[in-house]
Amino acid sequence: MSDNTIWRILLDHLNTWTGKPCEILYDKFEKTPPTMRMQQLTGTVVERKYVNGSFIGLYPFALSLRIDGQDTETRLSASDKLNELMEWLDANPPDLGDNRTFYRFEATTPSQSAIYDDGCEDYGVTVTMRYYERS
Repeated sequence: MSDNTIWRILLDHLNTWTGKPCEILYDKFEKTPPTMRMQQLTGTVVERKYVNGSFIGLYPFALSLRIDGQDTETRLSASDKLNELMEWLDANPPDLGDNRTFYRFEATTPSQSAIYDDGCEDYGVTVTMRYYERS
C-alpha cells in the first residue's frame, strides 16, 4: 500500500477528533490562527521485514498548532491541546484497513517551535505510528 493511503487515513481520522480547534490540514496552515496541520516527515520506514513480505512499519509525521500568542492563556493551552489530541489518538486508534494492524503511537512532548513577528506562535509534536502490514 502507498504512503498516500496512510496519510489520508490518518488525516481523515484526526479530523474526527471533536476537541480540535479547527480543521486539520495536510502540509499547510490556514492564513489566520488557530490553525492545525499534519505533515508527513518521510515515507514508511520498514523496521522488520518477514519472509512472506509482511512487515512492521514506522510512519513518522508531525502535528502543529498555530495560535495567536497575544495572550498568556492561549499560549498555555496550546501544548495542552496537543496533549489532548495524543490522548485521544491513544484511546481511538485509526482503522488502517484490512491488511494493516495498528500497534501504537509514539510521540515527543509538545513544545513551542516558532514565534513570529505578528504574534503568532507554532507548537508541535512529532509522532511515529507503528503498524503491521500483511502482504
